[in-house]
Amino acid sequence: METVSPALSKLGADVVARMAQEAMAGGSLVPLQLLASQFYEAVKAELDQTPRHEAYKVVALAAAADQCRRSAQNCSSPHL
Repeated sequence: METVSPALSKLGADVVARMAQEAMAGGSLVPLQLLASQFYEAVKAELDQTPRHEAYKVVALAAAADQCRRSAQNCSSPHL
């Protein structure tokens, strides 16, 4: 049973790696937010395309999108 597509999983890993590089290099908050928004939009798109009868996947994607929203609201500096 596949919870998310391999493409979304790869995008998430790529975004996390790029964000880590930016943060370690002292990057500003805006580029970090732009990187994170790519993943958030991909999660939302996959959620919209997921049939509702695949409840396990809908729940996982909705939780990921919610976590992205909460993280964005709580982020006030690259250190966070």
